[in-house]
Amino acid sequence: MQTHGVEQGRQRKPVSVLRYAIRLRIAAYAICFLGLAGLVLQYMTDWQQNLFPAVAAMTNPLTFLALLSGVLASLMQRPGLAVPGPSRLGWAFAMFFVALAPISEDVARAVLGPGDWGRTGINTALAIGLLALSQMMPASQRRAALVCLVLALGTMGLAISGYLMGETGFYGALAPGTLAVLLPLSLVSLMRFARTQAVMVLLREDPSGRLLRRHLLFCCALFIGVPLLRSVSGMGDSLSLSVLHTFELFLVMAALVYFGTRQIRLIDKARHTENALLSDLARDPLTGVASRKAAVDRFLSLTGRQQIGLILLDIDHFKSVNDRFGHIVGDRVLQAVAAQLQTRMQGTDMVARWGGEEFLILCRLDSLAELRQMAEDLREAVCLVTVPGSGGEPVTASLGAVLVDPREEPELGAFVHKADQALYRAKDAGRDRVVLDGDALWPMVEGPVAASDNWLRAAS
Repeated sequence: MQTHGVEQGRQRKPVSVLRYAIRLRIAAYAICFLGLAGLVLQYMTDWQQNLFPAVAAMTNPLTFLALLSGVLASLMQRPGLAVPGPSRLGWAFAMFFVALAPISEDVARAVLGPGDWGRTGINTALAIGLLALSQMMPASQRRAALVCLVLALGTMGLAISGYLMGETGFYGALAPGTLAVLLPLSLVSLMRFARTQAVMVLLREDPSGRLLRRHLLFCCALFIGVPLLRSVSGMGDSLSLSVLHTFELFLVMAALVYFGTRQIRLIDKARHTENALLSDLARDPLTGVASRKAAVDRFLSLTGRQQIGLILLDIDHFKSVNDRFGHIVGDRVLQAVAAQLQTRMQGTDMVARWGGEEFLILCRLDSLAELRQMAEDLREAVCLVTVPGSGGEPVTASLGAVLVDPREEPELGAFVHKADQALYRAKDAGRDRVVLDGDALWPMVEGPVAASDNWLRAAS
């Protein structure tokens, strides 16, 4: 026992994806502040222009203020919760600073003096503006806010692609220092949508969530890898580009087939599990006949078409069987009775375990005479069962039956109550017999009743 406890203690506890997301949020904040520090250093050392000579200008000071406002605003937010008022104010300042993009260079020179302060590019203003808009939207427009955030990420993706391919136009106009702050800030801002379905699917720890994350990582690797391969290999002519894009399309199609096949397998497995659960709900686990819920559904499907016979069957003295022979023998009696009842079912007839030792039978019938005959056949079928280990002691049952008129309101509870009242009358009359709703004091069809009962019926 102690060894088993030690082995259990050595097992690693599963780390949830949400915990990884929280760690990612902390790392993203650290990168944001390092990026802001790097933007401050660029005004002193010009490292950005030295490392990226293709970029003509540095990050504009107004862009820096917009990024700083966004980072401070995101610090006041909590994942999955509404954006508080102070945080909305911070994002409003960020939108104000990027709104000055056309005159950003003039403003910087007027405030900070002459110098090459750069200018806020249109894609920089678009990315920060969409990011701020996604955080300022109310909770009722969360889907639209998520779309704005995705568009902001798309703008940043264009910049990354431009840097990897060596483009100096619109693609590379978003300065590297700005991008270094904006990307982790976007990941932090994504935490606002932690309770939305689109993000929760990514954070799920089941096979479908893991498969979706792998697919997303593959797409990101393909997005970065293909432009990087082009820049490293020096592919620039049309033939090389054709080969590269053909290879990229091949990878995309292979990924669609692979991940699509895996997803279909997961769907089929989930559907199989769902069908198995529904089958378990529709079947009584002990006797194998229909469950109570399945009987209710069948009753609702049959009413309004033609007359329905509803029979309630209760095994006589079943408690005595459990007390004398044990519950295992009692379960075997229930199984044998259910098997015998099943042999008398035809077409759309159904036998269901209603509770304990009670069974409910539904059948399509045209008259009371047919209902009476059906109930008597079921009574005789139960008499074929004997109690195991009793030396051949027969099992008997009492039955109450009612004929459901399709013109009546289909309320199963009311008809079961009528059948139950008839069943109690069968018990009071000596058991092992059939009583229909509306019968006189003694049933019209009887089982092997005592001679005194026959004498009383003759006298009446």
